[in-house]
Amino acid sequence: MTVDLLLSQTYLHQLWQKHWPDKTGFVHNSASAFHQYESLFLSLCRDGRIYPLVARLQSMGPETYHHSLDVFLLGNVLADYLQMEMAELAAGFLLHDVGKTYISSYILQKSGTLTPEEWETVQEHPMRGYHLLRAHGLEDSIAHMALYHHERGNQTGYPFGLPAWELPAPLRLLSVVDVYSALTLPRSYRKALTPDQALYHLRKHTEELDAVYIHALLNILHTHEPDPGNPSS
Repeated sequence: MTVDLLLSQTYLHQLWQKHWPDKTGFVHNSASAFHQYESLFLSLCRDGRIYPLVARLQSMGPETYHHSLDVFLLGNVLADYLQMEMAELAAGFLLHDVGKTYISSYILQKSGTLTPEEWETVQEHPMRGYHLLRAHGLEDSIAHMALYHHERGNQTGYPFGLPAWELPAPLRLLSVVDVYSALTLPRSYRKALTPDQALYHLRKHTEELDAVYIHALLNILHTHEPDPGNPSS
């Protein structure tokens, strides 16, 4: 398997324009801002440990790959905004869902309710991703991005049901951008939410997701989430 770098760069640019169509605010008003993250992606693809994993994700088709690129972009921009020293974890943002390459497209794209057995298969992807990243020689700090990104503050997450507040900051940040990206990208079984709708959803779930990173995400996207029950808000 190979990575279509030109197609990947096109996807990244489309996602950038989706999130920051006017290039204002934290995203610098600078023509070089996007290229910073594009260059970071290309540098990761030059790593012989990472390249085949990106190829695996791309081979699954646009749905999972768009999400992986989206989380990479949002995660790194948010980390920069918060002045977090996380450059070495960029691979974790990009590869957090690589365990899904073990799940059939039938399950991932199923429009109806998953059976208990199918849901159990889905819940295996963080552990599978962790082992795959470690097998490719990537550090625990990166592999943990795959392992823990579905843990939640109220211990309703998986695979371990850990209290996410005890996890390191990069993992709590990843969980926020992962959910936001999933909500704002279309799926075979539902339409994408608008940014305001997705942020409203996140704000309703601060018992699960870190409110600090939700608020920071709102800031970098230059939006606010109106209460659907109060359109004038």
